[in-house]
Amino acid sequence: MAAAREVIAVDSLNGLFGRGLKTRILANGVQGLMFSVLWRFFLDLWNEKTK
Repeated sequence: MAAAREVIAVDSLNGLFGRGLKTRILANGVQGLMFSVLWRFFLDLWNEKTK
C-alpha cells in the first residue's frame, strides 16, 4: 500500500495505472506473435509427420 501511495504522490493516478503500460502492451504483442508463429510451425511439422 505504501508503494501505491508513493507512486500516486509522484505521478498521480495516471502513473499508478499507466506506468509501464507501453512495455506491457509491447511484450504482450511480441508474445502473441511468437505464439502464432510457433503454433503454425509445429502444426506444419505435425501435419508432415502424420501424412
